[in-house]
Amino acid sequence: MFFGKKNNFEGREREPRFYEVPWIRSLIRLCVVLLVIAGLIESYHAVKAYGNRVVRDEFTEQADGAGGVGVEKIALSAELKNKPAWLDKAILDSIFSETQKFAARDQATYNRLLNPLDKDVLKEIAENYTGTDASGVNHWTLRDNAWIRKITEVRRVVAKDAGGRKSETIEIYAEYRQPAAWVQYGDKFYLVDGDFVRLPGEYSRADRDATEGLMAITNVDLPDGVKSVPQPSESWQTEDLAAGMKLVDLLQSQPFMKQIATIDMANYKGRKDSLKPWILLNTTFQAADGSPRVIRWGRSIGDEKFYEVSAAAKVQALNEIFLRFARIDANHDYVDIRTEQVLLPKDPEPQTADVTSTN
Repeated sequence: MFFGKKNNFEGREREPRFYEVPWIRSLIRLCVVLLVIAGLIESYHAVKAYGNRVVRDEFTEQADGAGGVGVEKIALSAELKNKPAWLDKAILDSIFSETQKFAARDQATYNRLLNPLDKDVLKEIAENYTGTDASGVNHWTLRDNAWIRKITEVRRVVAKDAGGRKSETIEIYAEYRQPAAWVQYGDKFYLVDGDFVRLPGEYSRADRDATEGLMAITNVDLPDGVKSVPQPSESWQTEDLAAGMKLVDLLQSQPFMKQIATIDMANYKGRKDSLKPWILLNTTFQAADGSPRVIRWGRSIGDEKFYEVSAAAKVQALNEIFLRFARIDANHDYVDIRTEQVLLPKDPEPQTADVTSTN
């Protein structure tokens, strides 16, 4: 009988089919996974390409169909954001006009501004304010753009109004330079910021007198190798101006500040007369001959050493004089605050003020 007979294959293992081999199974699984990933990537690129094509086609229709019938147009505008309240509106309008000129340069530029896929044109807007053009001209030096320290961001904002009409706004964010002091050179006054950068404009004494809160420094040098006043956006960093600016920082918050007409650096480091004070504070009060009454300040901050009392002691002396006389000239042609004893000129009044300063 068949049943119970011994099978000729008894005890032998069946040969595995090729797809049952472990490493081949792993390879097949890997291939499947790679095919799935490739399919997903291809689908993503297809969707992205389709979306870009739709946006591009819609933009082209809107930009090129300016005179067409029933073709939607995007309203383009621009705006300066975070505008400083202290900067004159006329100056801000002048700065903003640079974007208007840029947009109106030609139709291609205008179209690029409308195109949401063109990010490079936004960089060009920033460079139009602070960069150098192909001819090597620095944009800062020619216009009111020198008020801008840097453009921090330029972005596109696309929106729809209640009627469904699309609009696009180019928003420009910037850091602005703020005036720190007046600098007098010749009969003209100029503005510099805290980094010694000259700001736009050339002003008269009347302009300076009409401005409160900014002290004036006079008789400073020009930068080495420069024969005329630096252009807007260029540095005016000289040793004497730097010393004058330190003094501005110290004095501008003092109650007597408005009685100081100018900080005179003519004899800085004794360059004209080593025996006379390095720095004078010309007051708003006049002597009999019409010249300003002065405060003999002396050496610059940090250079007093053992020659003079400290800057803090000098400020204390001026505050005490101001408190007593309500004017820092103490009703005399000069007040010398370089030593512990405040000195006044010899006249019928007492030679020495009843004020003592300390180091």
